[in-house]
Amino acid sequence: LTVYVTDTTRDFERSRPGVEKTTAGFYNSSIEHIHAVTAPDRAIERQSSMPRHVRAMDARTILFHEYAHHFLRANSRRIYPRWYNEGFAEFVSTATFSDEGIHVGMFTANRAIWLNTGDWLRIDSFLKGEDQKGEALEDEDRAMFYAQAWLATHYMFNRPERAAGFDPYCAALQDGGDPIGAFEPAFAVSPQDFDKELREYKRKSIQIYLMPEEKVDY
Repeated sequence: LTVYVTDTTRDFERSRPGVEKTTAGFYNSSIEHIHAVTAPDRAIERQSSMPRHVRAMDARTILFHEYAHHFLRANSRRIYPRWYNEGFAEFVSTATFSDEGIHVGMFTANRAIWLNTGDWLRIDSFLKGEDQKGEALEDEDRAMFYAQAWLATHYMFNRPERAAGFDPYCAALQDGGDPIGAFEPAFAVSPQDFDKELREYKRKSIQIYLMPEEKVDY
């Protein structure tokens, strides 16, 4: 994976003509070239203005998010549900490194705001990663999807009884299973009850993991 860090907005826009003004980084994989591009000067947040347990949505966080996509695609042929693809990328994007180890599981202010004030997506739209008409999510629904995906992935890492159903679920999707119909047989809980669990989980303190093996509540 080649990573390009641009010095100016102009350089970044040259790397992908027509890129949205709110985009501060992206990942692209093709036969010709696999690469990620970040633009530190386009980030809307700075880590220096964040509480210590909150990560800024800066170029570093965006790069880690995109690298997570690269890691999954390069190391597994499994079909993951879209919410996990994005949720895993969000989960590891906030990793921080210190002499103690690696802290994983922090959240960004952006995702926290959406979880607290945004319009919660229906569970069927969330599991499918599309709107009620079967079309791609856009704008606010897409932002809410990313926030719920982070929450669902964080929940899976913290609830072994739920994580146990993840492999069977992915296997069902690999065999052409429906994201809704395959859910309860794999996870032993209905999508509706899973939705209730996520809503309850977001009201509790969030655990941050220190690798190796320690949990800290925030």
